[in-house]
Amino acid sequence: MNKLVRYLKKNCVLIFTLTIIILFVSIGCSYIVNTFYNLIEQNYYIGNTTISFQVNSFEKISYKELLEVLKQSNYNIFNTGMLGDSYLVHGIYLNKNLKIKPEMLDGRFFDKDDFTDDTLKLAVIGKGLLTRTISNGNDLYIKFNDEDYKVIGVMGNKNKQKMFDYVMMFNLNSLTEDSKYIKFDKNWILSSDSKEGAPSVIEKLNKILIKNDKDVSLTSIPLETQMNPLLTAFDKNKNKLSLFYILIISIFLNLVIIVQQWMDGLKKQIGVRKAFSAKNIDIYIMIFRNFVMNALIASAISILVHFILFLTGVLSYNNDITFVNFIIAALFSFIISIILLFFLVRQINRLQPDYIMRGR
Repeated sequence: MNKLVRYLKKNCVLIFTLTIIILFVSIGCSYIVNTFYNLIEQNYYIGNTTISFQVNSFEKISYKELLEVLKQSNYNIFNTGMLGDSYLVHGIYLNKNLKIKPEMLDGRFFDKDDFTDDTLKLAVIGKGLLTRTISNGNDLYIKFNDEDYKVIGVMGNKNKQKMFDYVMMFNLNSLTEDSKYIKFDKNWILSSDSKEGAPSVIEKLNKILIKNDKDVSLTSIPLETQMNPLLTAFDKNKNKLSLFYILIISIFLNLVIIVQQWMDGLKKQIGVRKAFSAKNIDIYIMIFRNFVMNALIASAISILVHFILFLTGVLSYNNDITFVNFIIAALFSFIISIILLFFLVRQINRLQPDYIMRGR
């Protein structure tokens, strides 16, 4: 115990400085990770081929008739711009199960088997819509289009606000031919892992509409380019991250001075080792090992502080701890140790046993 206290006392300034740096890195990492996963979740409908289109003269065809045509594409079908009673609605029809699904707080998300029976009226809702549900035995129902839809899942996170907290998703095939639900001609999306191009798919569907004597057509709409989620996450947080970078650089400059002082405290030990014919590579390993140990201690402290700040509400829900934080902290510790070792190599090489033994 006394040995540990002496070690911490000897290295406290270095550990404290590293803790501050790694804490800022960990907080910045949380912003990026949470934004990254939110972007992936919000684009749950995106596939290898994603086609956005609008329905022209929608008043001349029912939802059911339109869906029967769209189903022949074998694509998953979405409309992400429908409306409920003061909340957003997504209509869904799946030909294949989704690889990416919104985070679920309770129950489950849709799978393709939910769309085999047109008489089923199913819904997945955000946690913010739970107050609008009606309980019937063990089941929950939500009123939509003047009908009761059975809730099979609740989207969201217990501790976070999410994009879909006030969104309802329902099975499009539940809309009958005589449905009075308002016609939404835009925000239609076809999505698939297929590589077939948008023009050929829309052209094929329009031919089916003509064959069915429907005076209705589909027009492809350029879909906003889907950026790399990781790059987008950095871009969305660039202002916050800029402040973090400035703070980290400022503290890092102080770290160089502190490391120099820490190195001065090791000169006598290095001189003694050289006096007993220690090789430079052995001294490099010793310095690297000592610095990594300090960095790992600082990493553990910074993660603990980060966790406490999150639990006490000082940091927002976007700053929770994930496994990535531990990986980044450990990796950062290793990298900074290597960088500073290179910084110290020249000094280590110049140290001579007689220089140290004379007490300089």
